[in-house]
Amino acid sequence: MPEGNRIISALFLAGAASLVALVAYALAPAGLPDLAARGRSRAEIAVFLPDRASWEALELGARRAADAGWVSITENAPDRLVLTPTKGGRRILLTWHHPAGEWELSDRLEALLRGSNPPEAVIGSSNSALTEAIARTLAASPPGASPPLLIPSASAVSLPDSEAPMRPRTLLGIHPDRTFRFCLNNTHMAALLVDSLTSGPSEHPSRVILISDPADPFSADLAQSCKRALIEKSIKAPLDSITARVDPSLTLGEPTIEEQRLVAPIVAAAQSSTPAQPTWAFLTLQGQAARRLIQAIDQALPQSASANLQVLCGDGIGLSTLEQLTGRVRFSIRCVASGGVLGTSEVPNPSDLGRVEAELISALVTALALSEKSGDDLARSLDRLDLDPGDPGTIGRSLRLDKGERLGDDLGVVFELRPDLAQIQAHLPNPTGWRSYRLGPDRHMHPILGPGTP
Repeated sequence: MPEGNRIISALFLAGAASLVALVAYALAPAGLPDLAARGRSRAEIAVFLPDRASWEALELGARRAADAGWVSITENAPDRLVLTPTKGGRRILLTWHHPAGEWELSDRLEALLRGSNPPEAVIGSSNSALTEAIARTLAASPPGASPPLLIPSASAVSLPDSEAPMRPRTLLGIHPDRTFRFCLNNTHMAALLVDSLTSGPSEHPSRVILISDPADPFSADLAQSCKRALIEKSIKAPLDSITARVDPSLTLGEPTIEEQRLVAPIVAAAQSSTPAQPTWAFLTLQGQAARRLIQAIDQALPQSASANLQVLCGDGIGLSTLEQLTGRVRFSIRCVASGGVLGTSEVPNPSDLGRVEAELISALVTALALSEKSGDDLARSLDRLDLDPGDPGTIGRSLRLDKGERLGDDLGVVFELRPDLAQIQAHLPNPTGWRSYRLGPDRHMHPILGPGTP
């Protein structure tokens, strides 16, 4: 290109750039959107849950929060929720990222943290292994790009450490001071189970059998929590610990030969026990594995020994499973749930579904408002939550956190399937003791009046 043409082209480009800048300057005061301000107008929350059922539980929590008047649901798409606080403040965008496993989860989260609009908080997950992966990724991020982690349903307290097996790590200590658990932890669940059995006049067991899967962080931690709870309650019955590697791909069907072998000691112990001093069998397994062992026990246990056995589970099974087992098993089963029982006065939603998720959303809305008002970090605002039952933002029970763990004497419920009564009962902890309810056909809980053993 001749020299003269190059000079003309340069002048033309410079003039065009000046014109663009002048137009932008002239239009900006008239209302051009500021992209950074628009990004700050809503809180971006990344949700890492492994399956559709977990996401639907969060959606149900959002609907319960909307029914309670805390938020309105502006958008409800398959993978996103937009919530608008009713008392003002930024909208909240919940986006569901559903990776296949821990490595993909970490990669996706790292990409979000490096992006131009990183999330202000992360919600996840529904099991301890995936939650550990999230916490590790957040802990490795730069301090300025390290959002808090809100856990809806991962209950393990300690996790195995292959490099230091004598010093297990705590789940909340991986991303310290920025991890908040809204469900019960395993220590609390085990204490509720044992306390519900020992707070009345019933005798201690004649034998305790505990089945766990050491490869499952939830199971291994719950098993240790149950052992500590037995010691704290001075249960001196002989304890047999049985470990099993559970195949998570198995679905309900006829119990395998291995499962029949696992429950044989439980059946034998129950046959040599009495109703006054029964055998306690802790099944610290999740979902299908716990259900299959219950089925194997029911097939092998003689009718004459059915009153001599008490099967105990954490939140690996729940109220829905007990409803399915009603009238189908001949021994008592107790399990723990993180929610509480809703009485008849708390209509229209008597079920416990979505309750913890609704409380998590309430905490997020409240903490974001506190942060905007005070300028504090979101994690600090979450740590400052202090709501009593009946306060705006609660569903009949307290909402406060200490070092990331949920506090409150009103947390958790022990559901009990009583074959002799052909119904499910619920036992709630209380500062003055336990309150017991029976489950009606509409899932409302009706108080059981008069003295009784939880």
